[in-house]
Amino acid sequence: MKADVAWHLPLPVGGTPNGQGSLIAHLDTGYVLHDDLDQVNFVHLLKRDFITRGGDASDPLKGLPLVSNPGHGTKTGSVMMSRGNVAPAPFPSTSSGTTGPGEITGVAREASYVPIRCIKSVMVIFAGDIAKGVQHATAKGCHVVSMSLGGFGATALRKAIEVAVNNHLVVVAAAGNHCFAVVYPARYPECIAMAASNVHNVPWTGSASGKPVALTAPGEDVWTAEPTRAPSGTGTGSGTSYATAHMAGVAALWMSFFGRRFLVDLATHQGAILQELLREHAMATAYSPPGWDTKNYGSGIVDVYKLLSNGQEQAAGLR
Repeated sequence: MKADVAWHLPLPVGGTPNGQGSLIAHLDTGYVLHDDLDQVNFVHLLKRDFITRGGDASDPLKGLPLVSNPGHGTKTGSVMMSRGNVAPAPFPSTSSGTTGPGEITGVAREASYVPIRCIKSVMVIFAGDIAKGVQHATAKGCHVVSMSLGGFGATALRKAIEVAVNNHLVVVAAAGNHCFAVVYPARYPECIAMAASNVHNVPWTGSASGKPVALTAPGEDVWTAEPTRAPSGTGTGSGTSYATAHMAGVAALWMSFFGRRFLVDLATHQGAILQELLREHAMATAYSPPGWDTKNYGSGIVDVYKLLSNGQEQAAGLR
């Protein structure tokens, strides 16, 4: 996605680097203490546990196979905002390696992180706790809602998402894995639905696809924190969950780079909401490899460098 190159772009007036000031609500299985989910980023006062009704949103790493995904929140969270740095490489080359504090480098390394534990399994049957998580994120003033989960829809969940996006939150959701159609909530037009690609810039074979997909992001053999080997182990994961986490990080970078207040004002001036402004710009700047199936995998693979650099001149003229 060229995120490491985008980090070095000169900031517009009012912008901040690396996702600073962006508040990501991560609706998942919770978190464990891990070097690659550094709690320097956590907003502990806002975290919430809708599973135990009073827990601290930590992940107990317990559950039966097929009906739970222990550690999933830690893995996807590390993709979003792990504070590992990248050893410099000559512009415009890609990175030459990851440096401390851990081994994983997230997309928005200085974004603020709000863990919301609302699932045990990424396969959703009953969405009530997820709806409550979205409501909580909206009420507490979060800026991005990341949902690496999917399954059946629910009226309450869609309503909560509608309220969120109408309050200028960006809501990103996973298209689904090994299924014939895009799952809910990604299927709702109010969400930015994400499919997954691999290092060869082709769709991951397990990614759901279809008309609801807006964009694709890396989702095959992605390096992640490994919660079962905490506090320092790493592993890999595949799925649209990781594409979603990447896009949530991109949304946080975009907001901090241009300044969220400026972007909200710009969207409002255009008679739009922030969600649609990001969707439009991200789709317009995505990388579409030769032969890319735009009908099923969105406009292309997210290009962070192009997303930010293409908006600089426009932003300068509007401030």
